Amino acid sequence: MATQSSTFARRTGWLGMGLVAGAYALNAHDVISSTGIPYLLMNLGGAIAMGVDLWTSGMRWSGPFGLQIFWIIVSISALSKHL
Repeated sequence: MATQSSTFARRTGWLGMGLVAGAYALNAHDVISSTGIPYLLMNLGGAIAMGVDLWTSGMRWSGPFGLQIFWIIVSISALSKHL
């Protein structure tokens, strides 16, 4: 049986996946720009949320976790251009 914290982490991971997929879909349909703040924030939030899920599931320092770290760095770097 899953604990409350693991259930929360799983839901957080699904939310993160939804944010990343939503950003991609909105960009693909020319609703938001890939260089715009909404797209970058959705990707940043999604990467953080998926990273939380991976970390709590014991997949720290795995390839998927490393990819989330990469997306976080890229998103923060791109967002810094808007400051």
